[in-house]
Amino acid sequence: MLDGILPLTDAIVRRFGRLKAEMGRRGIIKQDIDLHIAATAIEAGATLVANDGALLDGKIPGLTVENWKV
Repeated sequence: MLDGILPLTDAIVRRFGRLKAEMGRRGIIKQDIDLHIAATAIEAGATLVANDGALLDGKIPGLTVENWKV
């Protein structure tokens, strides 16, 4: 399990750019902060735990997310 603060790396920034471009081509708009969070989780190989519909909707490719609040 990861805990603490993960640094913003070049790999995360590149992943963010790819996600934003790919989703934009598909007509899916997400807030930049949601894409930064998703890119960080994807690059870390982590499952994101969130209660945010924008992250839970399954539209971000490669993101594994769970809602433990339900």
